[in-house]
Amino acid sequence: MAEGSSFREHVLKLMSYLNELEILGAEIDKESQVQMILQTLPDSFQQFRVKYNMNKMDMSLVKLLNELQAAETIIK
Repeated sequence: MAEGSSFREHVLKLMSYLNELEILGAEIDKESQVQMILQTLPDSFQQFRVKYNMNKMDMSLVKLLNELQAAETIIK
């Protein structure tokens, strides 16, 4: 994901891809899905990634999207 582009659209697209993989029979646990999304975010979300991992947070993809939206307002 390029810095400055819409992270919301990016995350929604990744969620769609993960859903397609599940339909096709792939078994990717929730935590791995969250980590995949976190790793694709630009450097401006580095602090969010560190906080997520240090606090051993456990979120659904929808909750992650909501938390990223809140973080984006703080980052800007």
